[in-house]
Amino acid sequence: MNGDIKYFIASDSEGRGPDRESNGSASEITAWVKVNFTATEVGGIIIYNLAQIS
Repeated sequence: MNGDIKYFIASDSEGRGPDRESNGSASEITAWVKVNFTATEVGGIIIYNLAQIS
């Protein structure tokens, strides 16, 4: 898994994070991750482990 993306950090309620836009590929990726992976909260930030499909 060298070089693979292992984690995805979702934006918080204030819009900080990778899916700041409500349209476009960032929101499509976020929607796909939310459907296919389990969320874990760490220090108030939602993180998805991309190595563990839900």
